Amino acid sequence: TRRVGTAQVETFAALVRDDDAAYWAPEPRRPVPPGLLLTYTLPLPWSPRPQPIPIWARIPLPGDTLINVSTSTVFHGEIGTGDAVTYEEEVVSLSQEKRTRLGTGHFLTTRTRFRVEDRPVADHTNVMLRYGSGTPRTTPRTTAPDPSESTESSEPDGDPALTLEVTRELCVHNVAASGDFFPGHYDDAYARSQGVPGPYLNTMFFQGLADQLARQHLGALGVRRRDLRMLAPSTVGDTLRAWVRTVGEGCAEVEVHTARGRVALATVWGRHG
Repeated sequence: TRRVGTAQVETFAALVRDDDAAYWAPEPRRPVPPGLLLTYTLPLPWSPRPQPIPIWARIPLPGDTLINVSTSTVFHGEIGTGDAVTYEEEVVSLSQEKRTRLGTGHFLTTRTRFRVEDRPVADHTNVMLRYGSGTPRTTPRTTAPDPSESTESSEPDGDPALTLEVTRELCVHNVAASGDFFPGHYDDAYARSQGVPGPYLNTMFFQGLADQLARQHLGALGVRRRDLRMLAPSTVGDTLRAWVRTVGEGCAEVEVHTARGRVALATVWGRHG
């Protein structure tokens, strides 16, 4: 069981440049941004009490590291600061060994149901690559989903809805706001061991960014569902440019690029009531 406080809501909203008044109003109980959902599953660097081990860490796979590939989250209700959130995890599927540009490993799909008391508030499906940092890699072309290579897509027409430089400060802010202490997000040597040039932004950053851009674009009050594909790491020195467009009734697509190409693609369904 974990709880999110007011300070973390503000810190996360600041990370993704979200000016929604609900996150900043002086209320005793505030809504928790949907992008913060995964913080409830992340172990603290230290605790006086035993902490649960995430399900992906309990599966005896070869490989010494990991990276997220895609997520799909359906929200059934809102979580507020101070709510006691519990969750249940299950393994959905495990691929055969595959070789990618990052290394050789397995794609692991898990599903997590989040509850406040007995009320389901979200169902989250996550696909990650568990691989060995020193294992063989593919040539640039591969048929397997590959989080190490951006897609060869041109930038959308028009001005981006947001431009943001990926600085070391932003990466540190990302760790502090999300509670994600995975070393690839702050440790240069660890990131390089993964085949990434330097520290990179995490999945929760892009979830929060997509949520706020789509919500503002649609004039929505919240998020009903979000599907996100992580196409390439966004590292210190990159500049993010994000575009948002309507792709259906109450639905928007958020596309994020760096100079190397597209790095994230999200589809977000807004909640209007």
